[in-house]
Amino acid sequence: MKFIITIAAALALTGCASDMTGYYATQQKAIEADNNAVMALATAAATGNQGAIMALALRRSAAGNIAVPQDKALAWASILVPGVTQLYGIQKNTQVQLRQIDAEASKYGATLDAITGVASQGITAAAKDPVIVEPFVVEVPTTP
Repeated sequence: MKFIITIAAALALTGCASDMTGYYATQQKAIEADNNAVMALATAAATGNQGAIMALALRRSAAGNIAVPQDKALAWASILVPGVTQLYGIQKNTQVQLRQIDAEASKYGATLDAITGVASQGITAAAKDPVIVEPFVVEVPTTP
């Protein structure tokens, strides 16, 4: 188990250390292009161009729309970790249920042993000759 945790931690750290320089360069170019477009529209709007004013008002930035590169190790981890976690949980739940079944069986076994002991004592007592007790008669003196 410790080995699996060590491997998973190594994969997670490797996945988090991916090279993002290409992404940042692309993002920087998109920001520069966006700034140039805003400056051009602002210059045209300053001259009173109604189309430029409307375009500037309705404009949305394209700089935030660049997709972040996905790391393969993180993609695999997102697939494997939930399944492994579920399998581990199922295994532990099965162990708990088996222990509960064993506890119930031993409890009922003890109860049946007690009942068997009482019944065997009764059968043994029934097999013996009965004990006959003479009636005890008490004489009460009479007073004159």
